[in-house]
Amino acid sequence: MGWRPAAGWFLVFSFLALTAGMARGSALSSEEPQGQSRDAIAAKIEKYLKLARTGRAAVRPQAARRLSQLGAPAAARIASLAGAQGQGLVDLGPHVVEIVADFGEAELRGVLWRVLLDLDFPWRGPAARSLARTAEEGEVQRFAACLGDHIWQVRHAALDGLQLLDARDLQDEVRALLRDCDGSVRRAAAALLDAWGDGAALRFLVEDLKREDRYFRLPLGAQARFDAARILKQRLGDDFGFDPGLAPGEAANREALQAIEVAARKRAQGRWPALPAIARAATNRIGNTIGLELRSCRRGEFYLRWNEAQDLLIVGTGNAALVPLESGLVARLKAACEEHLAALGETRFWGASGCDLEQFRFVDSAGELRAYLLTKGQKSVGDLRPLALDRLARLLLESLPDAPSADPRLDRLKSRARAALEAVGGDL
Repeated sequence: MGWRPAAGWFLVFSFLALTAGMARGSALSSEEPQGQSRDAIAAKIEKYLKLARTGRAAVRPQAARRLSQLGAPAAARIASLAGAQGQGLVDLGPHVVEIVADFGEAELRGVLWRVLLDLDFPWRGPAARSLARTAEEGEVQRFAACLGDHIWQVRHAALDGLQLLDARDLQDEVRALLRDCDGSVRRAAAALLDAWGDGAALRFLVEDLKREDRYFRLPLGAQARFDAARILKQRLGDDFGFDPGLAPGEAANREALQAIEVAARKRAQGRWPALPAIARAATNRIGNTIGLELRSCRRGEFYLRWNEAQDLLIVGTGNAALVPLESGLVARLKAACEEHLAALGETRFWGASGCDLEQFRFVDSAGELRAYLLTKGQKSVGDLRPLALDRLARLLLESLPDAPSADPRLDRLKSRARAALEAVGGDL
């Protein structure tokens, strides 16, 4: 799975916390003592449940893994907390949800499938990954149905499940995801198709080595290059000296790209498909004036930008969709930003770190980039978004198209973005 572009600093801090924890030694014992009393095991289960929910970022996944090693007693405790419909899993958190299928309990597996079908369940991505990692015979059609889910993590996990089940009869359905609006899903689909003998899918991975796009200061193109380079090395057995940390136009990378393409074409046996626009490396570098980034654990992700110089709405990442706007509209939106954001003073952050994120970005008249961030966990928080940002969000929403579209990035965009905004910051 690729590094996700949003909230990049949170990812950096999480990585630093993880490496620091490794340097100090694991916060949790790597072995469980044998012959413990029932009370001792119960106490350990409660300890790991709490750490998996509220421990430090580096500790939470460790605690969940330790919990899975406690076997039947831990499974029984999770089942009792989850309830028959699984709603208790909401409070157990994503790390516990991700290890539920590891117990091999049919009852818990059924609960996971139930919550995965519940669009209001916040941890559908972790539930899908848990099920995919332990995919069972007879679940092929269930995973196939997840290929069209609106949450990219669910689509990605469904590919993992189909790979484990070797469901080659679904190559056409997997091939459709080469046009997915999420780059990591496209890359996972390409890798799976190659593993199933369709080497021509490597064309999509080679193209991602050429990406240089950014979302404001977030280096999305570089992130895509790292992910594509990792997968291509696995598939081809060699990286040919390509350095994803360098621009693809660097002399050494140009030579490496040529060698990678030769190897990939050989694997593709002469088939080298044309790329859909959504999968092409971005060639235009359009400036950004206003940005709205949304990440909702229930409603999906949106990366929206407004360009004043060309009066464009830019939707998505990579080779983004471009929507012409009324002349002068972005200039008026920029003036509204200046007015409404001035009311916020120096405040830039609201809420607490969690799975929901809403970030407004604005390049002011002095050319300075300003960012305003709201975050929260899975529970609703009333009036999280300040009034000034409410007003700005409504203005930005009105500039979005809302018609059905064959482009998944644009299809009913206004309605979907409104749902995500309200899921994060409250009613508009």
